[in-house]
Order: sequence, then structure tokens, then C-alpha cells
Amino acid sequence: MSIDLNEKVSGKYWVRKIINDNKGSILNKRIVNRDTRIEYIEWLSPIEGENYREYMLNSPYLLEKLNNNGFPLKKEDLSFWPQREPVWDGIGLATMNDSQEKMIVLVENKSSIKELRSKLASTNENNKRLILDSMRETYDELGAKGDFNKWFDTYYQIANRFTFMHQLMKKGYKVKLVFLNIVDDHMYKNISKSQWVEEYCKMLNEFMGDRFVPRDALIIDLNVHEDK
Repeated sequence: MSIDLNEKVSGKYWVRKIINDNKGSILNKRIVNRDTRIEYIEWLSPIEGENYREYMLNSPYLLEKLNNNGFPLKKEDLSFWPQREPVWDGIGLATMNDSQEKMIVLVENKSSIKELRSKLASTNENNKRLILDSMRETYDELGAKGDFNKWFDTYYQIANRFTFMHQLMKKGYKVKLVFLNIVDDHMYKNISKSQWVEEYCKMLNEFMGDRFVPRDALIIDLNVHEDK
């Protein structure tokens, strides 16, 4: 992929470019190669024509867009989380080979190692309790063996993405969670694939146990020079 020299290369630059260039074909291919149930992915955000706007799943505009495109997500099915939800770096809808149902594709983009670490910062006790209860339920039901404290005091953002995936799947929705790691970006952080692999192995071993990754989650290390 070529760099637009008129644009500032930042943490958001590549995910926007990857999803908007040729309708996201490079990322689509990587996802389909890992999950052959998927035929095609249409990206709903971040779209250039919408000024690359990103969404929480409970956004009225996004809910309407999802429903109009065959994914009938109900706001009440998001009650496992407070009103202020995670904002997703990318949201797409996948057409399936063997089903009329659509699958939602949720992307968390990482451009630097430090972005893997974060803590639960909510000061509202009711919100904090709801988050921790949903996370603990997800931890238990996924059969994770790592340190649960790491879910909220070290890898909170990663853990809440797993929580959304699991809780939505419990409601009967088809979900694909994608962690998209930017590789060899010489204009920004320049993280190698081996660095990403090392950090993810360490992280997963700490908070999931034994490098466990749920089957409907993908970790994709995408080299920005990849063009096929």
C-alpha cells in the first residue's frame, strides 16, 4: 500500500486506508482466509465519505444502518455494558457462504505496543460493577485460566473487546473480532511482526492463560507494504 504524502501518518491512518482502499480487499482476504464461512465483507466504518467517523454499537445511526443491512442488533442486547461503550476502529458486515444471516466484524486496530495496555478508568460504581460482572462472566464462560485482575488493571481494552464478542454471541449474533496490528510502518512506530507476536503471546498468557484465543477472534499482523 502506498502512503498519501498529503496525509499525516498516525495511529488511525492505516486502518482508515486499509478499509477504504479497494473496499478493504486486503483485509477482507486475510479474514476470509482464516474463516472460510465468510464470503464477503462490506465495511460500514470508518468510511471516507463520512469523514472516517467511528461508532459505538449503541449509536442510533449505526443501529439503523446495521438493521437496514440485514443485521438486526437490538439496543437492549447491549445491556451488559454501560451507555458509554467502546468505540470501534472498524465495523463491517460479512455475508456468509452457508447462511442468510450476516456476521458483524469488529476491528480493534493497534499501531504501537503501548496501546495493548490500559486500565479500567470508570469512577461510577454502578458502571464499574456492570463492566466487571460482564468481564468475569466472559472470563469464566470462555474457560480462561489467566489472571482475571489483568482484565481490568493491565489489558482492559483488549479484554473488553473479548467481552463484547462473547456477550453478543450469547445473544445469538454472529461475531468476528479482529485485532489488526500494523507491521513495518516506517513512518510511525515501525513495529515488526516478531515484536507483535512476542507481545501478544505474553499478553494472552497473562490474562487468558496458555496463549488462548477464542475461535471467533483473529489476530492479524498486516504489513503496510502488502499490496495483494
